[in-house]
Amino acid sequence: ATPSKGFCGSNHIEAVSLSMACGASAFLMIAYLLVSLKKNPRGSEEMNKLSDLIKQGAKAFLRTEYKFLTVFVLFVFAVLVTIFTIQPFSDSKADGIRIGG
Repeated sequence: ATPSKGFCGSNHIEAVSLSMACGASAFLMIAYLLVSLKKNPRGSEEMNKLSDLIKQGAKAFLRTEYKFLTVFVLFVFAVLVTIFTIQPFSDSKADGIRIGG
């Protein structure tokens, strides 16, 4: 039996090899950009102050956002566990944990 053809007529091994090569080249590009960014100066004193203020604000926002997101996810998890434990799909009471998770 002939192997099935994948993307653009290639076999699955070739498709996986191509995707791994693309991923590796992306990591090399990231490394190149990181090194070239680190070589350059950050900017003037005023730009550094502004950059630090933006960074502090972004961190505060994300901290608050994650607190609200954590509460929301735990609430939805509790509701799903409760609903599917009371009314399971099968005879197993563990459906609530599987669905909630």
